Amino acid sequence: MEQNEEVKENKEKNWGDLRSAIFTLFSMMTVDSWRQSLDDLGMDSSRIFTIVFILIGYFILFNIYMMEDLCTSMSFTDLYLTSLDLQDHTMKRMHHLYNDIMSTVCERVEDLQAAVYSY
Repeated sequence: MEQNEEVKENKEKNWGDLRSAIFTLFSMMTVDSWRQSLDDLGMDSSRIFTIVFILIGYFILFNIYMMEDLCTSMSFTDLYLTSLDLQDHTMKRMHHLYNDIMSTVCERVEDLQAAVYSY
C-alpha cells in the first residue's frame, strides 16, 4: 500500500501538469537519470518504449542541432566572403588613392625643382 502511494506521488510530481511532463520527457530524452525516474514511477515494463523514445528524441535533437550549426556556419561563411569582397574593394580604393597622392607629390616635387633651378 505504501509503495502505491509513493508511485502516485511520483506520477503526480513528474506527470501532474504539462510543464513537469515536458520536463520529464526532456530529461528522459537527454538520458538524464531515466532509469531512476522509471523506477520511481513503477514503470519497469515500459523500458522498450522508453529506449525507442530516447533514440527518436536523440535523433530529432541531434538533427536540429546539426541543422542549426550548418545554418550558422553557412551564414558565417557568407558574412566572411562578403567581408573579403569589401576588403578587396577597400584595398583597390586605397591603391588608387595612394597613386593619386604619389602623382600629386611627384608633380609638386618637379615644380619645386623647376623653381629652384630657374633661379
